[in-house]
Amino acid sequence: MWRVNPWELVDTDGYAALRATLGASFDKRRVLITGATGFLGPHVVAAGLALGADIHTFSASGSVPGVTSWAVRIEDRQAVAEAVACIRPKAVLHLAAAGVTYGTSAIGELLNVNVNGLDCLLSAVSEAGGCPFIVAGSGFEYAPREHAIAETDEIGPVSAYGVSKAAASLTASLYASRMPLTLLRIFNVFGAGEGDSHVLPYVVGRTQLGLPTDLTPGGQIRDYVYAGDVAECFWRVLATPWASGRMRVLNVGSGSSITLRELVELIGEELSDRGRAPRLAFGARPYRSNEVMYFAPRVDCLCRTLGWLPNGDIRLNIGRTIDWFLSNDRS
Repeated sequence: MWRVNPWELVDTDGYAALRATLGASFDKRRVLITGATGFLGPHVVAAGLALGADIHTFSASGSVPGVTSWAVRIEDRQAVAEAVACIRPKAVLHLAAAGVTYGTSAIGELLNVNVNGLDCLLSAVSEAGGCPFIVAGSGFEYAPREHAIAETDEIGPVSAYGVSKAAASLTASLYASRMPLTLLRIFNVFGAGEGDSHVLPYVVGRTQLGLPTDLTPGGQIRDYVYAGDVAECFWRVLATPWASGRMRVLNVGSGSSITLRELVELIGEELSDRGRAPRLAFGARPYRSNEVMYFAPRVDCLCRTLGWLPNGDIRLNIGRTIDWFLSNDRS
């Protein structure tokens, strides 16, 4: 329904506070960003452009002013090594991943992209002399808990995607003695550009079509964090030195959790305020067989490290996301 060029999401206007905080610390600094044309990538690119960084990406899908794109597949070891040798980045933000959308990839593809691809990049950066390197991990690496998850909690994924991301994190840790390495375990992200199968665009899309929105009972507890805030987090972390010789691990979330039903009801209220009347059918779908009912992080470490947390005003962020989807409806 929302078939947009990922680069259309690159909007630097929302990062004034980030510029004010970090100043000129990234001005003309050469930063390589992988996964730049996924859901979260364009937001990270936008934040970097707002900071004046010289951004390079592994992508063949066009560019924007201030971004240099290299047609490189992350799992192509030779091509990655050659590109990194040419770019010689001063920092790397690694977001490229397969299987982010539930059930879209076989385990072999997940491991090839998420583990082998990361190893290709880490090896190339290490050979080029190393630099600060941030890996986008996932909350799905953890074993299910009935409480907010801390960075010290058990790793025990229950999905193929979680297994591949946990393996990627272990792979990254092998390089921590060679360069400053940070792993951001990100939980539920929403915002402009997210896939149609995600709950917010699903509700908006069904409402636009005048169809009922079939949902589970909605008892799942989640921490929903806005994409623009996660993008800020990457750059704030990059600006925070780390040189212990061990991989730094930080959970990324808003610090607040709600049920899926509460989230959908907020989406419904915001749609109603915009003249749309959603038809919400809670219980029309069963829970998935391996549904994780409680999935939220503790963010104490993130707060201590940065002196900052993502904006917790979920209604504001839902509203701005809905406005984007309504203005970009191309069905």
